[in-house]
Amino acid sequence: MKRLLGLLVILFLAVALLCSVPVSAADTSNFSIQSFDADYYLSRDTNGVSELRVHEVIVALFPDYNQNHGILRAIPERYKGNNLSIDIKSVTDGAGAARTYTTSSSNDNTVLRIGEADTYVHGLTTYVIDYSVRNAVSFYDDHDELYWDINGDQWSQPFSLVTARLHIPGDLASSLQADQRCYAGGYQKNDANCMIERTNTETETVITTSAQNLSGNQTLSMVVGFAPQTFKKDMKAVVRGIIILVLFVGSIVLPPLVAFAWMYRIWRREGRDASGKGTIVPEYQPPKGLSVLEGAMVLEQTLPNKAISASIVDLAVRRYVNIIEQPEGKEYAIKLVKDPSSLPEMEMAVVKLFFPDFTVGETVQLKDLKYKLAARSTELKKTVAERVFTQGYFRTNPDKVLTRYISGGGAMLAVGFGLCFTVVAIPLGVGLIIAGVIVMIFGSVMPARTELGVQTRDTLKGLKEYMHMAEKDRIAYLQSPEGASRFSAQPASKVELYEKLLPYAMLMGLEKKWSEQFKDIYAQQPDWYQGNASSFNTLYMANALGSSFNSATTASFSSPSSSSSSGFSGGGGFSGGGGGGGGGGGW
Repeated sequence: MKRLLGLLVILFLAVALLCSVPVSAADTSNFSIQSFDADYYLSRDTNGVSELRVHEVIVALFPDYNQNHGILRAIPERYKGNNLSIDIKSVTDGAGAARTYTTSSSNDNTVLRIGEADTYVHGLTTYVIDYSVRNAVSFYDDHDELYWDINGDQWSQPFSLVTARLHIPGDLASSLQADQRCYAGGYQKNDANCMIERTNTETETVITTSAQNLSGNQTLSMVVGFAPQTFKKDMKAVVRGIIILVLFVGSIVLPPLVAFAWMYRIWRREGRDASGKGTIVPEYQPPKGLSVLEGAMVLEQTLPNKAISASIVDLAVRRYVNIIEQPEGKEYAIKLVKDPSSLPEMEMAVVKLFFPDFTVGETVQLKDLKYKLAARSTELKKTVAERVFTQGYFRTNPDKVLTRYISGGGAMLAVGFGLCFTVVAIPLGVGLIIAGVIVMIFGSVMPARTELGVQTRDTLKGLKEYMHMAEKDRIAYLQSPEGASRFSAQPASKVELYEKLLPYAMLMGLEKKWSEQFKDIYAQQPDWYQGNASSFNTLYMANALGSSFNSATTASFSSPSSSSSSGFSGGGGFSGGGGGGGGGGGW
């Protein structure tokens, strides 16, 4: 459960990285904008909702060598929560001839990709873009406001001249307030290095603003105020926004909720253990007739890699194998010193992992087996799972149950990550990723123990509690009436007790704590472990077995890992504080 919860955290971080890392591309930014000239025609529809028709003329100066196919023009799709309902009318050159372009959506921007992939542009090139937007006006208690970024601050190119004219028809001119402002500079800068003026004709009022020599990532912004309630909110857009919000939240929340409800119902029906006594009593003997591997499966509902390491130690303390620490340190060998043919099936299977021919006297170097025993260990895990099922510890084969739900959850994760490559479907992708993790977490606790399985698990937990006790507490417990009634015979010796329970201490992550209580029991290192320490004790051996030896054995029956990286690009956004603008660049 802890491992899968950790996996959840890693997955969320992976999602965040996957959906935010940009892809590098060839540099196509070495050009400039000679002029950016825009006309805005403001009006109202029959419901009083603001409409803005935009006519942009962009003159770019490209280098003489082959670098650019054209420009990118990013127009924000939303402003202060409002959907601007962008409608691209036309894209032409200075003479009115149509230019080739495609549109895409990226980070709440409609991006125009203007140009042809097999043609390069050089020198002065003109682009004329006509489009319209709605809901461009925002509302305050004392005024309605059009706050518009002209060119946008997401261009890396410099602008020699930016000019904009806002055309206000007569029916709106009477609502104009006297205050009007312009700003020129970077994002949220209030520099007024610009000009703004108002002229009146019989049919309209024109507010003109301009700025010269803007650097990359600088924009010209215009702010114009109207009397309050000059414009109306687009209620259809509000409803659409609510629907989009509901769909957005629902896409993230609904799949996990459905997955949780579905898995919880299955768990209540199929995954709950049989009822136990409800209390854990210390035990100093492991369950009889059960190997370390089988005990690990009953305890964990799966077979962790450290169970195989613990099983090797169990074979070593019973003098079937020797564990040899190599002089270079952190490298180990295993030597078969006793015929294993009389061992129970599960323990013989562990021996066969490393000694397929059961050749007594044979020594294997663990570093030479790295990644080579993965297939055998997988089969061993399946065998152990089938064994504890047929012996009556589980209602169904735990490995098959885990595989079913881990595979199902993994498929949901794969689909979720795939959807992250489609911006529109990212919320659903996140929802499926969370749902997949929920399925996997429930799957990890789904194998249901029988009454025998619960009793055996509780015995193992009692063994863990016993090993947790300090030596004086353990002795006091053994001498108490309760302890005396449970243990018909005291352990024969400290060495025997220590070695007998050491594999289970490794299985439960207690090897260091267990060894601390027996640090002076060996006058010299035991015959089953050959270490390099000049001053040998159980703490040294426990550290070695629990870390480097376990790592060495685990490497032999683990599959090699691989890694890859992927991502996608993003950009755009509001600039200067107003709507419109966006940005652009070359391609």
